[in-house]
Amino acid sequence: MRRLAVEGWDGSPKLTSAIDALENSLTTFAAIPSNNDFASEWQGKQCTICGLQIQDLKGYEDMVYCRGCLKHFDAGREAVDEAFGLDAI
Repeated sequence: MRRLAVEGWDGSPKLTSAIDALENSLTTFAAIPSNNDFASEWQGKQCTICGLQIQDLKGYEDMVYCRGCLKHFDAGREAVDEAFGLDAI
């Protein structure tokens, strides 16, 4: 994303700031201790971080998650979507 921001938008401060927000929220989230390892055995399991049900992302069978933990980086993801204009898609 940083390379795209530099090459396509001359390092736009708005894009750089949005990318920083996403990176910070993902880094913070990745530092939370967890023993979630539900790649193949996720059915019926609860997230060890937030306690919500582990779910699959329909159409992407290798992506399992809990909605509670995704909220940790929603603000950063939304900032990037808006900055790059992806929120209109």
